[in-house]
Amino acid sequence: MPLNCINKNPKCARTIIEDFFKTGERFYLADVGSAMGVWSNFNFFLNSSIVYAFEPQDDSHQAPISDPSDKKIFHFSSFLSCHNKMRKFYFTNLSLCSGFYQNNKRFCNRLPNNKSGTVLKSKFVKTKTIDSLVSERKLRSIDFIKIDCEGGELDVLKGSEKQLSNSISGIFTEFWLDPIIKNQPSFAEIDSFLRSKGFSLFDMSLDRYPKKTLPVGILNEKRRFFRTEFQPTCLFREHGQILTGDALYFKDPIKSQSNEELFDKTRILKLIAFYDFYNYQDCALELLFYFKDRYFSKKEIKKYTSLLISSITTKPITYTNYYKLSKKFFEKLSNTNL
Repeated sequence: MPLNCINKNPKCARTIIEDFFKTGERFYLADVGSAMGVWSNFNFFLNSSIVYAFEPQDDSHQAPISDPSDKKIFHFSSFLSCHNKMRKFYFTNLSLCSGFYQNNKRFCNRLPNNKSGTVLKSKFVKTKTIDSLVSERKLRSIDFIKIDCEGGELDVLKGSEKQLSNSISGIFTEFWLDPIIKNQPSFAEIDSFLRSKGFSLFDMSLDRYPKKTLPVGILNEKRRFFRTEFQPTCLFREHGQILTGDALYFKDPIKSQSNEELFDKTRILKLIAFYDFYNYQDCALELLFYFKDRYFSKKEIKKYTSLLISSITTKPITYTNYYKLSKKFFEKLSNTNL
């Protein structure tokens, strides 16, 4: 699940995490679809985080990778959906492709890697919503959620409405563009639902799938496709129809009065940390200045602005001077394009 916006040196986020650790405050992160282990993007936050990792388990379904001694990560084997009820689950040839939505054979047979979604068996399982699990297990409210569950992403989101309304500030979700793949909800439906909950789309990456007439699409000679010893290792190509992808959403507290009322100082700092990690320092600075009279002292504003600028440059420069350079360059570009 790649996105190219990760900050390699998020100094402001690191400081917030360290400050939280000293005071006992934590980030609460949810990883829905953790069969391969907890999502790597969460590793940066682990020193001051609790992670709820969700991966359904069955005797034939791969169990999530876990370390029982790690008290920061709590694993749940629940089958997540939009309701607490029985629902048919499809176990596939490749366990990572298992889910509540069955592949459309007519369409998927046109793709080179069509065997991974072959159904080995199906059975009815008891589903749970995230909202019900948070309530029943007395879990802390979630700050950020990552979802990858083979077409069931909208179902998981609909089962998290209370968390989306009251606590979640960031979402990273896989999406499926066209229902033709497995009769699953489309990206348009996910986007419409999240916008109705006050979230805004910030970034996305797209995955392409060539048809089996050219299994890896157009060969790139620079990558040595024509050498006999070359072994392709990635199923996602640079050529082919766009079918799936990943999207990053944040709840913008400045966007509306209803959003603004949900954010106290702690939640603002968490969002600033997420913004810095994903390279949205402009949004982080905007938050600081918008809420400065309500939550932040002049000393804190100076501290966080300095850290945010040092996250994106190695030059010893203040925010004021960096802003002047940015504005000057913007005006030059604007005049050039007139």
